[in-house]
Amino acid sequence: MRAIPDRARTAGKGRARAAASVLAVVTALTGASAGSATGAPAPAGTGVVLDGPETVDAYPYERFDDSLQISVRNQGTKETGPFSLTLDTTSLKGIAEVTTCPEKADHILVCKRGYAIRPGMSEEFKLQLRRVKGAPVGASGEIRMTVESNGARLASRTVKVTVPDAGLLPDRLDRTPDTKKVKPGSSMKLTGGFTNYGAAPRNGTIAVLGYDGMLPDEEFGNCEYSSYGDATHGGGMMQCDVRGLVEANGSYDLDFGSMTVSSTEVSGGAHVSYRDGFEWGRQPHHRGTGRELKMTPRPASAPQGDPKETHVGFGFDVDTTADLQAVGATAEQKKPQDRVKVTVGARNNGPAGLVAWNGPEPGEEAAYEAIVYLPAGTEAVTTPDNCLKSKDRRGAVYYGCHRAYDRDNPDFWIEAGESRSWDFDLRVVDRAALKPGRIQVTELKTDGNTSNNTAAIVVRVPGGHGSGTGGTGNGPGSGGTPGPGGTSAGGSGGGQGSGPAAGGSTATATGGTGHGPLASTGAGPTVTMAAVASALALLLGGGLFLGLRRRGRS
Repeated sequence: MRAIPDRARTAGKGRARAAASVLAVVTALTGASAGSATGAPAPAGTGVVLDGPETVDAYPYERFDDSLQISVRNQGTKETGPFSLTLDTTSLKGIAEVTTCPEKADHILVCKRGYAIRPGMSEEFKLQLRRVKGAPVGASGEIRMTVESNGARLASRTVKVTVPDAGLLPDRLDRTPDTKKVKPGSSMKLTGGFTNYGAAPRNGTIAVLGYDGMLPDEEFGNCEYSSYGDATHGGGMMQCDVRGLVEANGSYDLDFGSMTVSSTEVSGGAHVSYRDGFEWGRQPHHRGTGRELKMTPRPASAPQGDPKETHVGFGFDVDTTADLQAVGATAEQKKPQDRVKVTVGARNNGPAGLVAWNGPEPGEEAAYEAIVYLPAGTEAVTTPDNCLKSKDRRGAVYYGCHRAYDRDNPDFWIEAGESRSWDFDLRVVDRAALKPGRIQVTELKTDGNTSNNTAAIVVRVPGGHGSGTGGTGNGPGSGGTPGPGGTSAGGSGGGQGSGPAAGGSTATATGGTGHGPLASTGAGPTVTMAAVASALALLLGGGLFLGLRRRGRS
């Protein structure tokens, strides 16, 4: 809203009364005003407006929306000068707390800006508002906001704050021990808790606990359990009908017992939510036969916990590794003009497994990339669909290869001993120029042996000429390591791809890379793990879904 400039005061009593009437109506409707009758008048040409909600709810957790987004906008013709936003939250004592701005006095917060707002520009403030534990549902107060600059009040606004019925909220899920890394096969104890932020008591709740990378050591008689696939990797879900009176503003804790950490996972975690009901649908499950899982009132001296809107949880790393090895190839051309087929790949030597995808959806964000430089003196005739051709900083051609996602035969998990491979059909274009190429796989934080992350690609031709005898492919002509954006520190690579070869036959790779032959990828179980990155997230509306870590056989 624009402040009334000095020149308007001389335009006649009628116009002055009209302007004052409009200002009064707008102020009454929006709760905002420009200038103040009790402070120094705003300078001529200054028109600052405080934009924000008229009312807002105070929840006991931080919300990630714009419910308390405040904007200081300059709609005038002059700069404001350095300014401050003052928040008077005195009436919110015992109801809610406002943070973000420093507290100058008791419940008086001041955000200072040492710069001016130019005409047509604005300054945004995202205020954090949280309900105080014990505040009754329906209680309300106000946040009185003022904007001042050089002793003049430029704008003001009042926002009403109300405490809603937030229901029963999770506020803790702890593990003992709580070290960042845990030993494979070790045991940890899980305890959780919740608080009733509703207006009335309630009779019990349904506790839903999802876990990954570990399995429970006991099964409670009032809980139902479901595991992912064969459960050898750890991971599942339990839902428990917990009985008892839950008082309004009461906090309660549960002892979920101990769990054993998987020896084939590099990480794990758990999360818990509390609900009015839960349906398994078609997901297989069974009831436990052990003791009853009970809730106990939380002592007043205990920490209050940190309530969340849907769930609370934790994650951990397992003190193990998954050795990702590059697998190269050696191929021999039987006669001139024959095409040469090389199969390169990556193998997980374990002892732990690897996820194939890091993204929130299957097929998104491959866990690793294989960089393939073809041998100098050759060119690609055919390349895998999921290998992207690029150039490094020196212009050398390489292929960035990922594992393709097959919806009909999805694979989300790479077991110890399993491999992924890519086939290249090559043509020798310069026998004298043959030099080894190489394949290099991404260095993962869980890889305990990075010395085998590079392997040679060797092509031999009749008459003793060839691209080398093996090794790591780090010699001349093997290509540099691509940097960000598909570039490299240097090196030379293979030639350009072209159309189908004319005539001749195809020779295939006959050897390995000095690191062992490429493991078979066509036999054995197909391991799947859907939505691993979101396995510790609760989906609203349809019950809890920790991730489809189902492992079937192709």
